[in-house]
Amino acid sequence: MTAIWNDFDERAKMIVPIWSFGKGMRIGEELESYKENILFAVLLTIFERELNDDGNRKSIDVEMIARDVLIDMNLDASEDQVRRIATGLLWNGDAKQQNPFSSSYYHPASKQFKHMEYRYLEDDRLYSRWEEGGDTVYKLSEISQNLIFISREMQEELSIDIEQLYSLQLIRNGNFSRASRRIQDLRTRVKVLVNRERETQRELIQNPKLLLSEEFERRGSQEQEIRNQFKEEEKNFQEIQRQLGRVKKLPEHQDSVQIIDEILDDVEDSRRLHDKLAKLYIETFDIQLELRIDHTEKLWNVSTSSLKKDIYEDLILAKGILNAETMMYIIEPLFSPTTEFMLPLEWTWEVHEFSLDKSNIDEGEETDNENEEVFEVKTIDWEQIARAWKPVFKELLEKGQYHIEDLANLSLDEKESWFEQKETFDLWMIFSNEDFFVEPIYLWKKYDDDRMCLVQALIRLDDKFKALVGKGIICELDKDHEFEWNKKKITSRRLVLGRG
Repeated sequence: MTAIWNDFDERAKMIVPIWSFGKGMRIGEELESYKENILFAVLLTIFERELNDDGNRKSIDVEMIARDVLIDMNLDASEDQVRRIATGLLWNGDAKQQNPFSSSYYHPASKQFKHMEYRYLEDDRLYSRWEEGGDTVYKLSEISQNLIFISREMQEELSIDIEQLYSLQLIRNGNFSRASRRIQDLRTRVKVLVNRERETQRELIQNPKLLLSEEFERRGSQEQEIRNQFKEEEKNFQEIQRQLGRVKKLPEHQDSVQIIDEILDDVEDSRRLHDKLAKLYIETFDIQLELRIDHTEKLWNVSTSSLKKDIYEDLILAKGILNAETMMYIIEPLFSPTTEFMLPLEWTWEVHEFSLDKSNIDEGEETDNENEEVFEVKTIDWEQIARAWKPVFKELLEKGQYHIEDLANLSLDEKESWFEQKETFDLWMIFSNEDFFVEPIYLWKKYDDDRMCLVQALIRLDDKFKALVGKGIICELDKDHEFEWNKKKITSRRLVLGRG
């Protein structure tokens, strides 16, 4: 019987929150037997919005989702019951305390039951505009994601591989409708993993001591296995594309050519996302290695001072304070919601250039500070950059792609516009770094992403470029060929416009 205890605690931690789903929630006898179904439907709706980059996931939105679910299920509920369903996903017990949920699981090594805390919904930092006074936007926690994936009979570690193999079987059997849904599910799964890996990198950089946790220790020992798994999954994608290409030519499937082409597009999108996921995993391994080798001190160093000991015990208790104002001077910076004005750090990061300030120098006047230099913030003329890029995006909308070599076919005036600002051509390199999804553009908003600034400027020039919104732009490199531009050799590449 000892074999049953292998990884028992890890498996229990995954499934205990499912056993406790809706437990203890009091929403009335008429809804009691339906509450798990109601909560699960609400979770699925929030998850769908999360995957579609829909920020309508605040607490009030959760209530509205719960109300819509109850209507769809033909169940009557009061406003208090709807609110209880929503808060029952957000926290445990009193809404004012916002406590996490808690359960116990058995730990075989210590032969004891251990306590665990978790949440079904957690803060989505990307969409929560706390600095602007906005409400918290929620997303599914890993616990809730597991609940959804387990409900689809997917194993966490092998989910991509299982989806690929099942989709391949459906394609071979000619069941293209179900295969299409599976490929879309696969694309969703990979997108979730991409976002999760980005979050992992962010947390690791902010807190290098996470390297000492069991998760990262396990990651380090499984690096080669993970690399091999990515290679196997890449082969599966190639096999799916090969099978689709083969069945597309068969006479008995000529009526299904359109859906086969749609599946091929989804497979290609999934493959690109998978490549991004593999790249992120490798980057995470590199970050781990760099932290362990070059920044070992961040793993072990601890703070040698504390507010309690050095300020409160050694100063305030030992020597006292002169008056209440002194106490306020010490405490207020820790709790005050506002701070004194400081020059924005963004000003320091902006690009600057030198210029001569001649406003105070008369002609012919000699001065020791004749060549005194002052700083001016460098500005970028996005309207001019947009005019240079306009032919590129016009062809991108019309033909779906644009090769960098086609710049040679531009008129003399169009070519000259590419040399007016350094940033104009640099955008090719920025597009090459990462796939780009064009989110809704607001003409009044200031964007940090130069690609968003470019699309915004293009829309200002011509409304037809609004068609870019909701599309994905991918830059594909051809490392075997080079293109010469302004006496410089550049790796050949092309922009491809696809679905988001």
